[in-house]
Amino acid sequence: MQPKIYQDLELEERAEAMALSALKREEINYTHKYTEEELAKKREQLADVVTDIIDIEEEKTQYMQSFNTKKKDKEGVRNTLVEQIRNKSEQRFEGCYKYPDYANRRIGYYDRYGILVYERAMTPDEMQREMQFNDDGEKVAALPQAEDPNIQDVDFEDVEKADEANKSEDNE
Repeated sequence: MQPKIYQDLELEERAEAMALSALKREEINYTHKYTEEELAKKREQLADVVTDIIDIEEEKTQYMQSFNTKKKDKEGVRNTLVEQIRNKSEQRFEGCYKYPDYANRRIGYYDRYGILVYERAMTPDEMQREMQFNDDGEKVAALPQAEDPNIQDVDFEDVEKADEANKSEDNE
């Protein structure tokens, strides 16, 4: 068999001549060898596709960074909520009001709603009451008088009696 036939005819005439002279026309699968022009076109297509892939990869990287940031933020919120639900509480850092209880030698901290949020034993320095004196140097009061009717004033005689009772219990 000859490697090429009807090469002296134009492409359309060649197809017509082969249709008339062939036994039959059948669809088959075969390997087509590219010409230099076809190879040049394929290389151009490859360059375009590679450029598109690089652009897509850059878009993917940017999207994944955004996605991961959003996901990490939501995971942080989720973890915080799970911990708060598990503990049935949360840690807060805010201003609280400190009140002494000299009778029981305790310090209590109240939040802005008036709820006791923390209580501890008094330190030795806190057990020393502040003294107030008038202009003549005379003692006026052991503590400032509370203006809030919900806060009970401490009767220092009762404190002294409680201190003596505690000391006698400790000695027994």
